Amino acid sequence: MFEDYSLNMFLRQFWRDERLSFVGKHNKSLNLNSMRQRLWTPDLYFINEKAGNFHTVTTPNLLLRLDPDGSIMFSQNYVGSEMLV
Repeated sequence: MFEDYSLNMFLRQFWRDERLSFVGKHNKSLNLNSMRQRLWTPDLYFINEKAGNFHTVTTPNLLLRLDPDGSIMFSQNYVGSEMLV
């Protein structure tokens, strides 16, 4: 028996790229939303996904933050339909 369900969630991914580390005198972290297309991000997928998209109602709904040690937080609003097997 298969069941479908839908979800609306904030998807947060964390990873570290030491090549992006920096010494910040006044900044504890940097907002990199404008650099999104130039930055590597994980290729995430959902098994048994029927449909899905990321919110871009008026502007892309995302947050991309870089900490001095190269830690990155990438947060997006995701809406999808999945199949429960």
